[in-house]
Amino acid sequence: MESTTMSIEINARNAGDLIEVEIGNTTITLPPKTLQALQKLINDRLNNVDACEQQEMQKKIKAYSALATKMAQFNPIVLQNLLVKLTAQQIVTLARLANGNTLYDKILENLSRQNRRQFEDDYETFNKISHHQAIVFMEQSITLIKKAVRQQKEHDQNPLNKV
Repeated sequence: MESTTMSIEINARNAGDLIEVEIGNTTITLPPKTLQALQKLINDRLNNVDACEQQEMQKKIKAYSALATKMAQFNPIVLQNLLVKLTAQQIVTLARLANGNTLYDKILENLSRQNRRQFEDDYETFNKISHHQAIVFMEQSITLIKKAVRQQKEHDQNPLNKV
């Protein structure tokens, strides 16, 4: 599931007789009642997730939560390498998905003082991430997380690291 954004501009023309809607490179002129119906349709679609979609989202959130919780066991070097490649939203999402504060604390331990303050600010700023947003952020970062998991496995299998 890939999420994209598109700019939509609405301009009233001729004293409210017609409304011009710009969607990307396309301009559509609609009567106000048609625009209201379109707006209702879009809102209904965005706000009404059917049971199957909701169940699929919960399944993904549960899997990502388990993954984030396990990431608290990462070697600090592996975690540091991952953190520098992720966006602030992705790091906050990981911390919020993990059970307990273990990953949050480990993230703080593995950031520079300046980045630690920034992460704490971001954590407060992004305090209302929807399930849909969390899934999008995780799907964007999953390739990097898989690479970090491989690095962690290599680290765990190296006999020199067993000391």
